[in-house]
Formats: sequence, C-alpha cells, structure tokens
Amino acid sequence: MFKYQWPHTTLAVTLLSVQLLANCSPASYEILRPKARANVDKPQNIAPEPTKVPAGQMPTARVETIVNGESVTNVHINVPTTIRPTADTLSPSFVGKSSCVNPGIDRAGYDIGGLSQPSVSRSNGCEALETPYTFTQPGDYLITMIVTDQLNQTATASMTLTVIDDTSSTCGFTITVVPLLTQKNQAVAFNGFCDMTPSHAISWDFGDGVNSKGDQASHAYDKVGAFAVNASCAADDGSLVKKASATVSVIEDANKTTITILTPKCTPPPPPPVKPACDPGQGPNHCTSQTPVQH
Repeated sequence: MFKYQWPHTTLAVTLLSVQLLANCSPASYEILRPKARANVDKPQNIAPEPTKVPAGQMPTARVETIVNGESVTNVHINVPTTIRPTADTLSPSFVGKSSCVNPGIDRAGYDIGGLSQPSVSRSNGCEALETPYTFTQPGDYLITMIVTDQLNQTATASMTLTVIDDTSSTCGFTITVVPLLTQKNQAVAFNGFCDMTPSHAISWDFGDGVNSKGDQASHAYDKVGAFAVNASCAADDGSLVKKASATVSVIEDANKTTITILTPKCTPPPPPPVKPACDPGQGPNHCTSQTPVQH
C-alpha cells in the first residue's frame, strides 16, 4: 500500500522506491486530506480544489507494452499487445483511497507509431487506461502516451517497440526511472533497456539542462516541477536511433514507500529452422528431421 499524507497545507507525497519484478499484484493507494479539513478520518475519492494544490504537483508518466503479462520491448507480428501506463504513473493531486492503479489519472491518449490514435477515459475512476493493438508489419514503432489528471494537467511518455517476424529478432528501447515521483536533491536512477547490433550508446537529457551517457545514470533535481526525460539509443555507426521518454515529477517533501513495476524484456531470437539430415548411403526420400542443438 502507498500512503500519501497531506499534513496541514504541505503535500507530503510518498516516493516510489521501485522494485523491478517479473510479476506483481495490483497497486493500492491512499492519500489523506489535510487535518485542518473536515472528515479527515474518512478519505474521499475526490479531487482537491485546483487552488489548493501546491506548485509543482504534476503527474508522472511512463508507458509500457504488455504481451502475455510481461513488459516487452519487442513483439512478433500478429500477436495481441496491450499498451498502458506503468504502475508508477499517477497524479500527486489525487486525494482519497483507491485500490486502482494510476490514481488521479483520468485519461490516456496514445499515438501508436502513426497507425492509430486511441484515447481511453475513466467514468468511475477505476477503469484500466490501456488499449489493445496488433501489429501486422515488422519494424520500429514509436509509442507515445499523454496522460491527463483530474486537474487537466498532462504528462508525456514514449518508447520504441520493435515488431519482428520469424526471420529476424531485434529489440526496441524503453527506460525506467526510479522513482518517477521524487523530491528535490534526491538521487533518481535511470536505466535504459536497449539491445542493438552493431554496438550502441544511450544518451540522456534529464529535462533540466543536464545530460549524461550510459546504460545507467543517476541525477538529482534541485527544483520542483515536471521534467521531460528524453533518452536515445544510437548505433555507434549512426545507422539506427531508437527513442524513449518519461515525465518525472519533483515535489518539496516526501516519505519513502514501495511500488512494483514489471522488468522490460526482449523476446529471444527464434530457434534455427529444422533441417533434414540423411544417414550415409540413404537417398533423399529416407531423410529424417533433426532439431539442432541449442547452445
């Protein structure tokens, strides 16, 4: 459970100390209204007045693609895929108690590589903000998501999904940011998931004028607000560039807790085709199929 306490007039939002797990149960959230307000012992599933929200309380955003319950960076053609916000996508402006993921987020709009632009809205505050899609052609697709919270504030995230067929196996590119909701001067861990041939390098733009390189990076923000993190995975020879992004929300004060998200995975290459093998002296009509040994 994530407990967000808003004592007095300062929003103390729980940080997301993220565990990367292969499987996890749905998140549970609780955000308490200020003690100075009525019904403090009965958290309500309502939005605060816009003027009551402290400066810098912007939503976070990261997007993922799901196949068979796993977060993936590539998918085979004609395989049903789900695109959705990650569990740590939420709005600090949310006040109340919820067992639903992504509290405070009302809408999610998607651009699926320019092929489709679906939008998902909530009517009772608990519907999944996900959309299904099945790719029919191989290639790299930039998946962009814009989430909108109950105060009409927005945050953007993206990833590169690589769609493969039986003749190829390459990976897309996505990132994790731990935690997405943080406070000033606290270190945030950035990880890039990119498996590219030829050799490659990952570059980071943290959205506050600071840049870095490497599969992993660490950075602390010294100002409150929302910061668009942009990352790229580029081949050393310049032949290919894949992109991903997320939105980090930085607040004044927070306490630590835990949230679980899925570890991005890349589907392994398909097995080599089965080749017929003949014993010495046999003709082609006496061949038997043999499965090659996997190393």
